[in-house]
Amino acid sequence: MIKTLLVDDEKSFLDLAEAYLTKENENMKLKTINSPKKAFKLVKRNEFDCIVSDYQMPGLNGLELLEKVRNKLDNDIPFVVFTGKGREEVAIKALNKGADRYIKKGGDPKTQFGVLSRAIKQESKLYKFRNELEEQRLYFKELFKSSPEAIVLVDEDGNVIDINNSFKNLFQYKLDEIKGEYIDEYVAHDEKIKEANIIADRTLEGEVVEKETIRKKKDGTTFPVMLISYPIKLNDEVQGAFGIYRDISKRKKRERKLKESRKDYKELIGGMNDAVLVHDLEGNFLEVNKKAAEKLGYSKDELLSKKIQHLEDSFESEEIKQRIQGMEEGSVKVFETQYLTKNREKIPVEVNSSLITYKGDLTVLNIARDIKDRKRREEKLKEYKKAIEGSEDLLVAIDSEYKYIFANKKYLDFVGINKEKNLIGKSLSEIYSGEELKEIKKKVDKCLQGKTIQYEMTRSRENKKYFDIRYFPLKEEKEVTGVVGVLRDITERKNTEERDNFLYSLLRHDVQNKNQVIQGYLELLKEKDLPEEVEKYIEKTLKATKESKDIIEKVSTLKKIKEEEIQEINILSILKESIKEYRSLANKYEIKIELISHKKDCMAQGGSLLKTVFGNLIENSIKHSKGNKIKVTYLELDENCIVKIEDDGKGISKKLKKKIFQKGIKEGKNAGTGLGMYLVKQILKIYNGEIRIEESDLGGTKFKIKLNKK
Repeated sequence: MIKTLLVDDEKSFLDLAEAYLTKENENMKLKTINSPKKAFKLVKRNEFDCIVSDYQMPGLNGLELLEKVRNKLDNDIPFVVFTGKGREEVAIKALNKGADRYIKKGGDPKTQFGVLSRAIKQESKLYKFRNELEEQRLYFKELFKSSPEAIVLVDEDGNVIDINNSFKNLFQYKLDEIKGEYIDEYVAHDEKIKEANIIADRTLEGEVVEKETIRKKKDGTTFPVMLISYPIKLNDEVQGAFGIYRDISKRKKRERKLKESRKDYKELIGGMNDAVLVHDLEGNFLEVNKKAAEKLGYSKDELLSKKIQHLEDSFESEEIKQRIQGMEEGSVKVFETQYLTKNREKIPVEVNSSLITYKGDLTVLNIARDIKDRKRREEKLKEYKKAIEGSEDLLVAIDSEYKYIFANKKYLDFVGINKEKNLIGKSLSEIYSGEELKEIKKKVDKCLQGKTIQYEMTRSRENKKYFDIRYFPLKEEKEVTGVVGVLRDITERKNTEERDNFLYSLLRHDVQNKNQVIQGYLELLKEKDLPEEVEKYIEKTLKATKESKDIIEKVSTLKKIKEEEIQEINILSILKESIKEYRSLANKYEIKIELISHKKDCMAQGGSLLKTVFGNLIENSIKHSKGNKIKVTYLELDENCIVKIEDDGKGISKKLKKKIFQKGIKEGKNAGTGLGMYLVKQILKIYNGEIRIEESDLGGTKFKIKLNKK
């Protein structure tokens, strides 16, 4: 409800206003009062959504009331000055003192109260929106201030705009010390300035950056942080950024303790499903787990007596030594190789290899995963490769660990990799990053649960591209082992849709507006004393403008057809609405419309555009049948619903019957746009319905519509 206070010293005018305004807007709760001083007291005690006040009143005029509300109550409630005093200086004063609208009394009551009603509705809605917006602003401001994470807000040049309390506590700076200054000059460690500048540049280019790094406090103390840098966008343009700093000192301390206290790996590696082998820098095994011994066919003691070179016999010892020497502490090297079992069988494995400290010495930890099944899937996929390489779509397959097992040339071009072997075995995280990677993994995870996924993606690099993306579960013996992705470039289709939407908006808005202007001026000309011949030309022009308006409306309906969804709908209700809409037109032509139905609720498959179908057929009969009666009949069968619309008019020629549902077909002097019956046919086609034209027992034409119940 819109709670409105109406102030005017004339009681009779208040009664008139109440009658019109409550009729104009059922949601308006109106309080009228003829004393501005009492009105002020009411505003103090009550909440209103809008105040409407006369200007010239005894004791306290409307502008003085406005001034008291704004200044004494500090209230920004919408205030509309509604007065017969139409002087320009009064209007200027009112607006300067904070009035939201100035509306002049007089003229047709229906028109002036209609204008006032709309003004009240618009201003109260705007007032509510402003209040909600302010509440949101205060909420997010409080959220920013009270966040446990240290947050800094910077402009597009990286200069500080604001910091929260957690930032002050963590970095020991007050806002006035760093406001307007480049943030990284204060918090980035000297050795990390270059890295900080790169993060800033990437963020201000629109990328979300997450990085573990080092930052310093005001006193120069350095500490590890997790930095998350987010761009702030307005209309797709980066206006600034905010950085979130999380102190990870405690976590890093725990990690160091864990690393330093790891004296024995037996318990850890014993429970792993992958083969774990620890060897020294010469290749001698120091520790292996049970799984490694089982996979390779040795006892644990037998395997410990071997060297890594015995397992990788496809490599020369020197090559393996060079690989070990090329490793860096703290890094992980991932590669594929083959391990030789005791009975000389070769097992394909993927190895995660890293340097670790084991019992005080620098050693190599190899975690080897049997990829025999994956290799078999890869071979199977290769069989289909030749058949799909010619596809225009981008085709790709990954396993359950997000590793690539197949990609066609189109996909390789898309990700900028020249050969498939340079992609196979890589992880999604090596190709994608940030939010894009998270979104892809989220959808892949759903697909790995057995669901087929379909969505659209926009990619903006050099040229904006649109893709229709579908993920299908890759199954082996009913078990989902991976995901097949089909990416279809729909850029051309999207660009066509955007162009069509633009042209449609021009037609619907700009052309329609111009058409309305032409029609308005022609109606004004009709009121003038003009020669008979000129009047005839004006009538013809008016008819043409109305026909063009009708064409635009029908084009609008054609556009809606593409977006229409089929649902169960009450046919009888729509028939009644359509008849009601055209009852006055039928009366003008002295035609009686009769509705015959034996059911209260008649449900069938259709949609909102059925009203257009029935309306077009009824209007066609009214305007062109030259009859006296239209009969609308509803029948319900076992699987279908039948609607008949017939008249007792002159009927339709055999020649016209054959092509009446074609686009642009029209006949006679009073013919319309030639789109109405075409629209009827197209709409029914969307609903899987049918329409036939027959001769009516009444003597004229009968249209018979069949709709499905299910």
